[in-house]
Amino acid sequence: MTLTEKPEMTWGFSLPNNNELERRRIDDASVEITGYAGQRLSIEIPASVDGKAVIAIGESAFEENDLEEIGLPDSIKSIKRNGFYNCKRLNFAGLPDGLESIEYGAFMNCAALKSIELPESLKSIGTLAFAQTAISDVYIPSNIMEIGAGAFAVRNVVGLEKFTVSQDNPLFEAVDGVLYKRGDERELVAFPSGRKDASFSIPDGTRVISEYAFAHCLKLKELSVPDSVRLIKENAFFNCGVTEITVSSDCEVENPGKELVIQKRTT
Repeated sequence: MTLTEKPEMTWGFSLPNNNELERRRIDDASVEITGYAGQRLSIEIPASVDGKAVIAIGESAFEENDLEEIGLPDSIKSIKRNGFYNCKRLNFAGLPDGLESIEYGAFMNCAALKSIELPESLKSIGTLAFAQTAISDVYIPSNIMEIGAGAFAVRNVVGLEKFTVSQDNPLFEAVDGVLYKRGDERELVAFPSGRKDASFSIPDGTRVISEYAFAHCLKLKELSVPDSVRLIKENAFFNCGVTEITVSSDCEVENPGKELVIQKRTT
């Protein structure tokens, strides 16, 4: 199928013209979109170009574009690094069934993006993928096995209010809206930045606090850290309202930053 044909559209947006889509050949059967030279604010990427399947949004393909709405076809398997970075007017992105990976910073700084529906096919979300968006809640589907640091480090007026996770996901879970990674090294992955709680007690049994776990949690002022926590990763409290914590004497803290005071419990 070529762009001169008229395939059934999934989202109802207009298809770009053939000369508006920049693309790169991956192999004899597939291409990735590497840029968009059109002026329309609502578009749908076609499933094929020049008779080849469109399987990816390339690195920085739509970076700093003025697009407001975009629909992606089911042929898309990945959105690569910074694919939609700093698209400040983007308020809707239709993610397709079949999408498997969203890479580093793919939607970072998309300040108008208030919601996103992650498909069940998705397996990985990269570091800072949705940082600095306006997303208020996140549902983690069953097949996601990797969530990068600060993937949902949201800073806005409302803030991210809660996480929910599919009961069929074997690796991640949400407890009272907070995202954790299961296992012997149970990890607090992300605390919702929009929570209004001024205090929070990390559940006993938690072993690790992830990078950017409490990023932009400005309303949070007091945090109780149990002795089970053995590692606090770098930037865990980036731009956070918590200024002092007390941890066990053998807890390793990676680069807490100048604004966070770490007290060690004496035994």
